[in-house]
Amino acid sequence: MAKSTTGISQIINFPEACRENRLPLYEQLYLPLNEQGICTAGISELVTGYDVKRECPDFFLVIFTFAGKGKFFCDNKICYMNAGTVLIAQPGMRHHYQTEGSIWNMLWFHIQENCGWDFLKESGIILRESVYVLQLRYAMEQIFAESLAEKNDANILNRMYSEMLLIYLRRELTTSGIKDAQSHARFSRLWEQVSSAPSANWTIKKLAREMCMSPSHFSRQCCLFYNISPMRMVARMRLQYVRELLKNTDFKLNIIAEKVGYDNAFSLSAAFKKHIGVSPRQFRNNIH
Repeated sequence: MAKSTTGISQIINFPEACRENRLPLYEQLYLPLNEQGICTAGISELVTGYDVKRECPDFFLVIFTFAGKGKFFCDNKICYMNAGTVLIAQPGMRHHYQTEGSIWNMLWFHIQENCGWDFLKESGIILRESVYVLQLRYAMEQIFAESLAEKNDANILNRMYSEMLLIYLRRELTTSGIKDAQSHARFSRLWEQVSSAPSANWTIKKLAREMCMSPSHFSRQCCLFYNISPMRMVARMRLQYVRELLKNTDFKLNIIAEKVGYDNAFSLSAAFKKHIGVSPRQFRNNIH
């Protein structure tokens, strides 16, 4: 049964099958985001029936779609938010958006006016391919993961990931230059391929071939855009899938290793602990 929240200026229909994590921005830990005017933000996994209507909101709405599709109604027109896109709506503009199809997975931000984001003010709705959706998703998911880690240094990492989130958000929203945006979009499509086939034998040569680049040029461009080597990016994609399998399945570690391209459970466990900070078993126990 759907749950509906009604206020003076908004109606939100949120079916029970939807899942949403909101950043607790009221905590001192997230001061970097608060100071830059981020009112609220989160990551949502939505289903048919999700629907939001707001009259005259006083914030910028920014939505990044990374799976499925949503639609935004504006002036008798419909904007379709496909995977890999970012939508920016201006303050004062009526918001009406909903799931298109069975799922819609997205990151979203509400950003105050007059907090250094005035460059976003343009007429109408901005809908374009996103450059940094993967990095933003990674940073936000790491914040939630560290919140569950129960480590003494988790607060330090959470602050770092909050700053990373803010940097990539500002980069995204200030991106200019068609050539630069197109290059990032090509990389984003490549990482989507890796994410959808993590067990494939991804090598620098194979990745470069997908981008129609030489291996050396591809490696330089990857480091330039992401400050990370291509194979480290592949490892990041694989470990993200590992986290999803640990959360949502009872697969043994050797089965998970096979699914994500690791030789055995031992090598997967070592990589997971190095990058996430806890062993796969600890991570699964914290979830459950």
